Amino acid sequence: MTVVRRVARAALAVAASLLVVATWGDACAPVYAFPDAHPFSGSTWYNPYDVSPGSGWHVANFHAHSIAWGGLTNGHQPPAEVRAAYRRLGAEIAGISNYHLIDTTGAGADSTWIPTYEYGYSVPKSHRLVLGAREVQYLEAPVGERRGLKQYILDRLRPTAALTAINHPVMRHGHTEDDLRALGNYDLVEAISSYGDSPAEWDAALSTGHHAWAIGSDDNHDITRTDLLGRCWTMVLAPSTRASVVLGALKQGRMYAVRGAAMRMDNGVRAVTMAGDTLAIVLDRAARRVRFVGDNGRELAVASDVAEARYVARPADSYVRIVVENAATSFWLNPVVRAGAGLMLDIEPVEDAGATWALRIGLLVLAFLLVAGLRRLGRPA
Repeated sequence: MTVVRRVARAALAVAASLLVVATWGDACAPVYAFPDAHPFSGSTWYNPYDVSPGSGWHVANFHAHSIAWGGLTNGHQPPAEVRAAYRRLGAEIAGISNYHLIDTTGAGADSTWIPTYEYGYSVPKSHRLVLGAREVQYLEAPVGERRGLKQYILDRLRPTAALTAINHPVMRHGHTEDDLRALGNYDLVEAISSYGDSPAEWDAALSTGHHAWAIGSDDNHDITRTDLLGRCWTMVLAPSTRASVVLGALKQGRMYAVRGAAMRMDNGVRAVTMAGDTLAIVLDRAARRVRFVGDNGRELAVASDVAEARYVARPADSYVRIVVENAATSFWLNPVVRAGAGLMLDIEPVEDAGATWALRIGLLVLAFLLVAGLRRLGRPA
């Protein structure tokens, strides 16, 4: 075999290996037909904060990393130390969410323990937070994902966990606005994160009729970085901090996402009511600004230096959410949404069988051609 043929064969072998790495996940995933937007509609409103007496606000962080996988995932401390650091800041619920690994050190002894892990090891950072996980899933395309694979991952996660969140969508464009509009089978959006807030992505989901509630998360990897500890968190409205109760509250949208420092609240929510078409919020004290936000992130109304604010929804509003800006914290409440029959039903993409098999056959043909080329180059000249 000549030097030129050896070089060509090696180059073709590298190309074949790269093709396998780049497409193996896509080869497993179906091609989906994503439905058109279907904004919330109905003559009544669903208010996630309309709860019976006895519920209170609880401080939670669901996304933080400890030492795992021999330190390869950049977690620096053992799980117990990470939990203890958050407890010192006042967190009643302190979750550990290592990549593809459920930490069980809190199981049994801690009633707040929720089996959780972070799904994803792709370069674009298209990650998901899996809460109430019953098993760990691994399928991924490390160098990138088409939208069909993102949907396939969510479909696989749905029966294995209580809730799935889209993590830090804005980070490396892991999940774009178009992704959040099209995808289904997710429950939460990590709208406030230490790695960037994602209001546009969250509004894209809400505006197309997805019941995607917001959480805030630290995503901390090193608790010695005190400037990065306790910057983003979630306030959960529930009668207790027991894991099953908290998961139920998250499912119903009974929480809000916070950005601040050291998990210190300088204001709080007393009540959010919806009377007819009038949305009202009452705070513990006057906030610098209270903003009402609607479809596609459009600002509907603003009030300054108030402890109470109101907005009368218009017929064109499919949802209204509230942003409260204070001296040291800002927090994003989940929206009130128009409700008809089947409030909590999500919009589900469906598999396009013809396109799926066309893709798979195309990949098989390409693989065959690469193997044939390798065999041809390996024969004596």
